[in-house]
Amino acid sequence: MKLAAPVNASCEVEELFRAGADELYCGFFDEKWQASYGRHDSMNRRQGEANFSSWEDLKNTVSKAKSLGVPVYLTVNSRYSGSQYPAILSLIDRWRSIGGSGIIVRDIGLLYRLKKANAGKNLKITASLLIPAFNHYAVEMLREYGVSRVVLPRCLSIGEMKAVCSKNGDMEFEAMIMGDKCRMIDGFCRSIHAENYLSGCNKACFSQIDYSKGCVHLCMQYGAPQEDPCAVCSLPDLEAAGVSIGKTGGRGTPLHKRVEWLAFIKRSRELSASKKKELYQSTFSHSCSCYYTDKAQPRFLPDCKSGYLPKNAAGHHSCPGAFGEIKAYLGKNAASGGKNVFVIPPVTPDHIEDFEEIIDLISKHLNENEAELVLNDYGALAYCGKMKSGGNLSAKLTAGLLLSGQDTDPFYAFSERNESSENLLRHLSEPSIFFQKEFLSEYGISGIELCRQPVEIKPSASFCGEVNIRVYPFSVLSVKPCCGNCEKCREKTVVRNGKSIISNKNMFIYYPA
Repeated sequence: MKLAAPVNASCEVEELFRAGADELYCGFFDEKWQASYGRHDSMNRRQGEANFSSWEDLKNTVSKAKSLGVPVYLTVNSRYSGSQYPAILSLIDRWRSIGGSGIIVRDIGLLYRLKKANAGKNLKITASLLIPAFNHYAVEMLREYGVSRVVLPRCLSIGEMKAVCSKNGDMEFEAMIMGDKCRMIDGFCRSIHAENYLSGCNKACFSQIDYSKGCVHLCMQYGAPQEDPCAVCSLPDLEAAGVSIGKTGGRGTPLHKRVEWLAFIKRSRELSASKKKELYQSTFSHSCSCYYTDKAQPRFLPDCKSGYLPKNAAGHHSCPGAFGEIKAYLGKNAASGGKNVFVIPPVTPDHIEDFEEIIDLISKHLNENEAELVLNDYGALAYCGKMKSGGNLSAKLTAGLLLSGQDTDPFYAFSERNESSENLLRHLSEPSIFFQKEFLSEYGISGIELCRQPVEIKPSASFCGEVNIRVYPFSVLSVKPCCGNCEKCREKTVVRNGKSIISNKNMFIYYPA
């Protein structure tokens, strides 16, 4: 198994290589971007010292790495809005010109544009950990957009990873093996993970929170991040599952820590399991913090039932229990002549058969006027889109909240380190891929779901075309609103650092089902 490690400066290349790095990855964050979007990390999901700020140093890094036979990948792994794509595409083109090996991408909209413009040529494209490729259908979709390597979600068990890898033997697969283990699902960070706050904020409706008082991010509800999380004991099983690249996190972490992680992994490879644990404890001075267990580690949010769907609806946006609920509903309640809404959560390998059975039942018994599928998984979207284009499924397809990928975390918009700007607020309000009408029609999508924002931004003229928009007045995956009167909630304002951001209307108009 090859090891991939983050690099923050050209002077680090040789030391990381000697410590065991076979590949390097890095980020870039320049003044031009900051002038438009502040210090918000919408460029690549890391800030400050985690990024290069000099093209000359970046070029020297690529040159040094190439002399050692080490490829270098650039992180363009954020979610971008329509106005940001030209700058990102220009960045990628310049990265290619200095000899970069590849890019790490999170945004499906960016993949779509790269494919459309044939702009990914001569670069290996990796699907970031932030694209939650839960199943082999999602991997197959990513392949169609030029992706040749996928970083697997760390919420999957190794057995589930094997199920994904075995169906896509021509792809490379990467998995996290050291550092940066969040208890939440990375692909939903700052979207559904953003609106459930603690410290007195968790019972407030989104538009009634005074963020100047400070809140604790949802992921901290489950305790501080684990220290030195490690998958060394799992490396043989990961390799047997089909994972060929082990990734260490820590972009922005001090060099000595990244070197320590690599050296530990390198030393432990020839040791027995018990000796590996001894080495871990002597190296890090605390007991083991295992990355993977025998079973999938559930990280879906618990409160995910929407009160804004019609009564004749079944399923949840994020809970695996939705599959059983939908199957039971189909057996008892689904009626011809009436509208039924089925909310499909992310489809992990353990639920592939349930998902396929549900779609088969709907395709056989319900038409477009009788069934709407709300899809919260790229694999499910691809699967249903192909069935619909082949005439084997007539249900209406809606892209669910988890796919719109809006940044709904006001902390990153209005914190002290960011001066609110029109461009930044637009980025936080706009979904990404749904600016591409061609993408929507390619998969037969006729509706999308969005979360309400703490700012009022008018949609771009290119937005969605004739696609229907369903907007929720708060995240349906968050806590319940403090009141049942949505109009009252909309009249409130958000206050941050003494500034009031008016949010007296929804961004878009809710359409009748």
